[in-house]
Amino acid sequence: MPKPKDWESDEWKGRKPGAYKWYEVQDAIDYYSEFEKPKLMYLVFQVKPAFTFDEAGTYANNAVWITPKPDKMLLGILNSKLGWFMISNYCTQIQNGYQLIFNYLGKIPIRTIDQVDPVDVARHDRMVSLVDQMLSLHKQLQEARTPYEQTALQRQIEATDEQIDTLVYELYGLNEEEIKIVEGK
Repeated sequence: MPKPKDWESDEWKGRKPGAYKWYEVQDAIDYYSEFEKPKLMYLVFQVKPAFTFDEAGTYANNAVWITPKPDKMLLGILNSKLGWFMISNYCTQIQNGYQLIFNYLGKIPIRTIDQVDPVDVARHDRMVSLVDQMLSLHKQLQEARTPYEQTALQRQIEATDEQIDTLVYELYGLNEEEIKIVEGK
């Protein structure tokens, strides 16, 4: 029986002339190095906000897309209630969720920070701090061993989520009526 092809070998033959690594067989894989950098990752099909931050150099298949920009403020906005509201208005609806094709997701208005405005800089820093806290809480939740720990961490996650939502509403200048629309009240 022939020995299986070594996928790590430099001898891999693709559809173009020459030798390849396994991930270089497709013509469009010129961006593979972006997977090795800090980035945002998200499911293409979502029923609720499912964006995450990756520092581990995780590779993904075509059901998970990346934004090769390690922007934790953007992560907070996209995972917020207002972020989901905007996704639901820009992206294609499918069954109980949405398909986040970049052409549509890229049209969502993302609030930028005026680096000269100390209030804006403080908002940015607060968002990054809350997102870091949220990432830490989710990691702790995965490692929690008792129902008590899980419940306590889930409550902290919910409280942090509310703080992020409030900050996003503030960033976008939403009033009480607009917040009620976003929250479906």
